[in-house]
Amino acid sequence: MNNYVTFDTLKYRAPHLAFGPIRSKPATERLTLSGASDVTYGPGVTLEWTGDLIAPVTPDDTGWGDIDDMRASLEKRTALPFIDHYNVASTVYAMGPHGETSFHPMWDAGTNEFRVSIRFVVDQGGGALVPLATLELESSLETLTDIAGAVSVEMATLELASTPVHAFPSRPVQLQELYLAASVHMDGVPQVIVMDTLTLAGSIPIMTVA
Repeated sequence: MNNYVTFDTLKYRAPHLAFGPIRSKPATERLTLSGASDVTYGPGVTLEWTGDLIAPVTPDDTGWGDIDDMRASLEKRTALPFIDHYNVASTVYAMGPHGETSFHPMWDAGTNEFRVSIRFVVDQGGGALVPLATLELESSLETLTDIAGAVSVEMATLELASTPVHAFPSRPVQLQELYLAASVHMDGVPQVIVMDTLTLAGSIPIMTVA
């Protein structure tokens, strides 16, 4: 365990009792007419790191950040790497405002340090890809629906006995037009069209992390 954290590849000291995690279960709550509470919990848990980090005027050593490094990182408008006290790596978003308190009246003194107010929101990701060589259905087929040769299978539960290796945020892509380079016959009958490749021949003006 460390007494510092690593933010945007640089180390910063985390003062005892002044910096730590906050976990929250998304939920909605209302009071019913009978006086009982009706609480519904969401499936996920949000994680934030809040408090103060120490950024000196002069870096402690190689690999450590100073106040200028901290300011530059906090001004970035993107997700940044973060490693906590347990050496657990994640991706965080720095949410302001970020107040600064100087330890010394001479702000630019080489021995001066700043306490910087921090709120890091941990990116939980939007999904995972699990590589499967074979998918076997070890139960009977309850419902079969034939749609233009494609068969849909209803399963109550699908369990993956492997570990996700690629986790990433869900990113919607904005398209102006989508052209299907194939002909569709038999009007009035639902058709299933298989495409080997879908190519986006244009820029993506808006990227939103869901």
